[in-house]
Amino acid sequence: MRINLSKYRLYYLILATVFVSCKITKYVPKDKYLLTKVKVKYKDLRLPPDEINALVLQKPNKRILGIPFYLMAYNLFYKEGKLQKIVGEPPVIYDSIYVQKTLTNFDFYLNKKGYFHHHITHLEIFNKKRNKVKVIYSISVDKPFRINSYKIDFSAKPYLQKLIESQNKQQSKIIFKGDIFDVDKLDNERERITNILRNEGYYYFSKKDIVFKVDTNNYKVDIVAKINEKSLKNERIFKKYHLGKITVNFKGKETQNDTVIYKDVYFVNAKKSPVKINTIYNQLFLKPGELYQEKNVVSTYKFLSRLQIFKVINIQLNESGDYLNAVIQLEYQPTKRFTAEMTATNNSSNLGIFSSVGYLNKNVFKHAERLSVQLKGGLEVQPVLNTQQNQQIFDYLPFNTVMAAPNVELKIPAFLLPFKASKFSINNAPVTVFSVDYNYQKRPDYERYVANFSFGYQWNETQFKAHRFYPVQINYIQLNPSERFQQTLDNLNDPFLINSYQDQFIPAMSYEFLYNNRKNKRDNRFQMLNLNIESSGNLLYLYSKYSNQPVTGEGYYTYYSVRFSQYLLGTLDFTNYLNLKHTSFVQHLFIGAGVPYGNTTVLPFVKSFFAGGVNDIRGWRARTLGPGSLSDTLAVSVVDQIGNLKIIGNLEYRFDVIKYLEMALFVDAGNIWLLTPDINRPNAEINPSRLWQDLALDAGIGVRLDFEFFLIRFDLANGFKNPAKPENEQFEFKLKNTILNLGIGYPF
Repeated sequence: MRINLSKYRLYYLILATVFVSCKITKYVPKDKYLLTKVKVKYKDLRLPPDEINALVLQKPNKRILGIPFYLMAYNLFYKEGKLQKIVGEPPVIYDSIYVQKTLTNFDFYLNKKGYFHHHITHLEIFNKKRNKVKVIYSISVDKPFRINSYKIDFSAKPYLQKLIESQNKQQSKIIFKGDIFDVDKLDNERERITNILRNEGYYYFSKKDIVFKVDTNNYKVDIVAKINEKSLKNERIFKKYHLGKITVNFKGKETQNDTVIYKDVYFVNAKKSPVKINTIYNQLFLKPGELYQEKNVVSTYKFLSRLQIFKVINIQLNESGDYLNAVIQLEYQPTKRFTAEMTATNNSSNLGIFSSVGYLNKNVFKHAERLSVQLKGGLEVQPVLNTQQNQQIFDYLPFNTVMAAPNVELKIPAFLLPFKASKFSINNAPVTVFSVDYNYQKRPDYERYVANFSFGYQWNETQFKAHRFYPVQINYIQLNPSERFQQTLDNLNDPFLINSYQDQFIPAMSYEFLYNNRKNKRDNRFQMLNLNIESSGNLLYLYSKYSNQPVTGEGYYTYYSVRFSQYLLGTLDFTNYLNLKHTSFVQHLFIGAGVPYGNTTVLPFVKSFFAGGVNDIRGWRARTLGPGSLSDTLAVSVVDQIGNLKIIGNLEYRFDVIKYLEMALFVDAGNIWLLTPDINRPNAEINPSRLWQDLALDAGIGVRLDFEFFLIRFDLANGFKNPAKPENEQFEFKLKNTILNLGIGYPF
């Protein structure tokens, strides 16, 4: 591995001088101490480290790779008030009051988590010469108290006792014998019992109506859940309610004869509703005469919001005897919107400008259907065959590629099926999607026309699981190569590449499974998984075969004189997130493979895998990496490098610098491969014994401007291991190989 740092020594010396000159205690008062380190030492404590560290009330200045960057910036710009506040962070001055409060926090937390026998000490290490101090907390614990028994004793209201016992068989329990005692689990159990009762008509029952009797003995805990004695005096708490009158009120002054009764639900100011009444009714889980259930109120909120046409949704419940009358206040937002935007891109160092105009109607047929029409066009710089070929499409502009892409999409908030789908109720948020788009691209090497039509269904299985099934996905691709580009393909005489750049008809169907276990925005540990499987051409192949359709001289079937594709393709996309207050660590893995068979011998170009680019292996430009260890002396620069197997792994550490500014350090690894050997591209196929040699590695640093509603990303990446080089020359670091990637949003 060759790394030439000699000519950069001057820069390193200047940088080191700046940091040394910024003495971190420079602006710490003489009689005060800078808190430089806080450590919490413990063992035999089965509790999350981040929860324990969060109990420390005073922590040192934030660091980046062990360096107090923000404090140094504060000292460096001390006389520059505004700049100091934006970039810097004032020194954390040690305060013994925070130490005592932290000790109290530890004590309270350990008792809450079942460690009743514990001992907490702290040590302060002062460096009086340098005005610094370190604080070390030490926690020693005895074995935790465990649950010996737990029961629910609602004998004061026997009918509630019976109801909860019947529900316990259906709902997952929270407290188990042998578990470590945990107050948070008791609170979750209190909420579970409350939900059971509120879903059985007991509207006024709440968590405060449950108390726990806890007895401890010999590291064992016996727990009994009881009704709060104060609550027993309020009979309304134990009264079961049904729903009475259900009223949907559209905002506006009420007028005479403008109330519509639809299936026993009153719609007031109905003429002010741009959406048909039956569509609103289908989102309501509250029906007159039914037992009050808390979950139905939540579902009504959820599914009215899902229509994305309301600015205000408010549900009020008013007691009337044994009934609760519900008033649902709705206020619409504008359903039509026009958009126009222009963007500049640097897609893998290919400059471009794009503009788009769009129209969105969120209620096109008066049933909350979403119609989106968009026209996008632009100019871009793409690599060409050679410098002798005319690279410009306009004499006065540097761009050599023009693109235009109209798109029309319609989403209907229901399943359109020839039969009744009882398994897919409104709870699954069903959506039927129609999409038509067309893409035209003119490059110096070829003209390409792509027409797509898709029809499918989307639905949610649970809060965390979603499904997408598209039984119809039709793609037609027409490619008109230039004479020079066609000559290059002919000279290569590679069937894989020649077939990839032919006209293609792709009649496909696909299924996608999405998993995201993030519960809310405060959840800092979560995973996202996307599984996709797609097949093409099977039905058309069977029809052609058994209806004795003619085959070409090469032995394949055509559809309207175009060879249709037949393949099976699958992808796995997994991301693991760990988000802390000012930092986050992200791990990403992508695996994809496609197998052509039957009527085709290669994957269509648009379905093949490529590596490199802004969201991939960032040390290479898009479509320039691989496949495998194919030598760069054999690779043809004009032809995009594609394969039918792809494995990519990414690690990224992100940290805040100042408001709106975030930085990242990242490492990318992976490549693409062929599944079978190709004599024209040696070492391009996957071979487990050569996997390490085939891997490309890059590392880099990123700067992100986070404006909350969108994020602009600049990533500098350097490919320091190039599989296209001979094995003994693969590791190489050269600054000239650094690539700047410009992207919108995070890469994963």
